[in-house]
Amino acid sequence: MIRLCGEIANGSKHFVLDKPRNPKTRTITSSQGWGMGRYGKGAYGIGEESIIIEMADGTKRDCLEFVDDVVAFWESFLTQHQIP
Repeated sequence: MIRLCGEIANGSKHFVLDKPRNPKTRTITSSQGWGMGRYGKGAYGIGEESIIIEMADGTKRDCLEFVDDVVAFWESFLTQHQIP
């Protein structure tokens, strides 16, 4: 997860995904418009931005679900190590 976060951060900083030696991501696409994102979110008639992460193996993940997984990982880690 940390490596994937690094690839995404680097790609957003440079507007392109660099080619790491063993990439975890293939592409990241962002789209916005009617019917995109979560229901009822975003401006009327526009919709919420939808960001999809395509992994190197071809599977796709919604960015909001990925963020939830990262937060859950860190909450578990901090609890396990008794870090406030």
